[in-house]
Amino acid sequence: MRIEQGPEKKDGGCVEKPRRQKITHIVTHLRPHLDELVAMALIKLFGQRKWYWTLENPPVIRFEPSYESALTHCVEEKIALNRVVFIGIGHGEFDEHRIEGRLPNTCSADLVARFLEIDRWPNVRTLLINVRKSDTEAGQEMLSVATVLKTLQ
Repeated sequence: MRIEQGPEKKDGGCVEKPRRQKITHIVTHLRPHLDELVAMALIKLFGQRKWYWTLENPPVIRFEPSYESALTHCVEEKIALNRVVFIGIGHGEFDEHRIEGRLPNTCSADLVARFLEIDRWPNVRTLLINVRKSDTEAGQEMLSVATVLKTLQ
C-alpha cells in the first residue's frame, strides 16, 4: 500500500509531507496462522503510525475463504480497495507468498512490522523471531502457540 504524499504550506513554501491513508478493513484468510494474527495485532496496536482511523470506526477485521472472495465482498460493499489492508493473501505488500515464490525467512508479521518501522524495537524483534520461526520451520515444538492455533481450527 502506498502512502499518499500531499503538499503542506509552510511560510509560503511547499513541503512534501506524508499523509496517512485511512483504512477501513484488515483482511486475511480463514484459519489464519500465527504470523497473520500477529500482523493484525501490530496494525491494531501501532498502525496509526502509517494509517489512520477513528475510535468510533476502527478497522474491521475480516476472514475470507480466498483473496478473490475478499475482492468480491469489497466491491459488493463498496469498500474502496485502497482502504483495505490484505494480510497473508493476494501476493501483495503484506503477503510473503508472492507470485515468483515465497520470500525467504519472512512472514507477514515481518512485512507489517517493517512497514510500520517497528521491526527494530527490541520487544518486537523478539516477537518476530519467534513468529517467523513458527511460520517457516516445519520442526516447531508441538505445544507452540502456532501449533495450538492450527490444531484448534
